[in-house]
Amino acid sequence: GGRLGALMGSGALNGLGNSEMKEEVDEGKSKPKSGTLSSLADVASTALSVKKRSEAMAAALYPPKPYVFVYYKLIELQVCIAATYLTAKQAAYIVKKFPNQDFLRVHAAIACFGRIVDLENFHEVFDTFDIVERNELFHRLGVMNCINPVYFDRIYDIDLRVWDQRQLVRVIAKLAVEEPGEHFPKMECRWTQTSDPIPGWSLPVTWMYNEGEEAAGTGGVREQGALMVEFVTDARRGCVPDWKFRKSLNTRFFCGRKATG
Repeated sequence: GGRLGALMGSGALNGLGNSEMKEEVDEGKSKPKSGTLSSLADVASTALSVKKRSEAMAAALYPPKPYVFVYYKLIELQVCIAATYLTAKQAAYIVKKFPNQDFLRVHAAIACFGRIVDLENFHEVFDTFDIVERNELFHRLGVMNCINPVYFDRIYDIDLRVWDQRQLVRVIAKLAVEEPGEHFPKMECRWTQTSDPIPGWSLPVTWMYNEGEEAAGTGGVREQGALMVEFVTDARRGCVPDWKFRKSLNTRFFCGRKATG
């Protein structure tokens, strides 16, 4: 406190006396400094540039108007659907009205899922999706909650790190063993998510078992990597569906569980 008071009292912070400061100010008013006009122009240009950058950043942060419109329609769907029930065919009709950008159709399908009375036909909703949308839907709802083994023909992009997707692989392996014919026109397995496909790879029979369930204790699906399978039931490839066996697999899926409560 003493040092600050002494500094203020000595006038060291003033730099100049009052009279000298007044002369400097008066001189500054009467004689504009050189380059003042160009400096003002530079400031104005900089301010305009900053404004444009700010507007661009704001536009990037906020979604476009069409997205906002569709998002509010999605909220309306969530509110309205809480008081009604739908068939899978009706849900598919609603979902198709949404654009496929930004997983909006996936959001609509999820909103409808809990109100569908015939979930065994839920494939009617997601079979119109592209593979990216379908993977997102399976990720959010769980693949075993979406699939019906009776309507099984499609491409599956499987992440072997995920428990329920490994259960789907077990079903694929069981169908390959129980039903005659060549069900897999295309199949690729990778040891990791980013590695190249393994040349000459085929689906191991032991993958139809639970971990350690097979006689030699080698059962179970690999828990790392990725598997892409196209499953078809095509008579031209010698495939003969065993509908009784497929229906027996229903209990492994949500659509085959009995309602409680």
